[in-house]
Amino acid sequence: PPLETKHRATHNRGCSQMQFPPDRFLHLWNQTKDVSSIFNLYDQMKESHEEPNETHFSLLISLSNKANQPVRSTSLWKEIKEKGVQVPNNIFWSLINACTRTNNHQVASELLKEGRPLDSVAYTQLLKIMPPEEIIAAMEKDKVIPDKPLALLLIRSCNREDRQLALRLEAILRKKTHLDVVTSSALRSRQWKKTKSSQTNH
Repeated sequence: PPLETKHRATHNRGCSQMQFPPDRFLHLWNQTKDVSSIFNLYDQMKESHEEPNETHFSLLISLSNKANQPVRSTSLWKEIKEKGVQVPNNIFWSLINACTRTNNHQVASELLKEGRPLDSVAYTQLLKIMPPEEIIAAMEKDKVIPDKPLALLLIRSCNREDRQLALRLEAILRKKTHLDVVTSSALRSRQWKKTKSSQTNH
């Protein structure tokens, strides 16, 4: 559906009293198709001390992605976090996608720590720019069990020398009531090596 439909549905009654309601941003976008103009208007909004809400941030991120400017999307995260705004899950996932496109590990790491429910697609995206130990730590914390494609990616990403990380990953995968043949075989064939410190203790 068009952006107008999606964002107007989330308006609250207070928008009619705003100097910079979301509709004003949409109107400017429809006139110019220029995301720089949108952010100039957003700067004017901040200078007027009018507080942006969830709808403003969702719209700014959507328009940034539409204009193929993911850096603008990730630049909004600090403000979103500072203001305690909770953007919808689909916008949160758009931020993750923007991080992977811009190789922004710092924002991606902060997003991962938010504890939002993520699917395997989001974790797979994050694995492109983040070390497997961060992904595994998040899965442990949120009690997430990866599907087969993600499990295989994690197995291949783990350093053969990192015995402890391997054991943590195995523990997550073993929580499945039934590991499929491919994943079980991958775990066995990986032949995790013990670290040098472990070898000296035996």
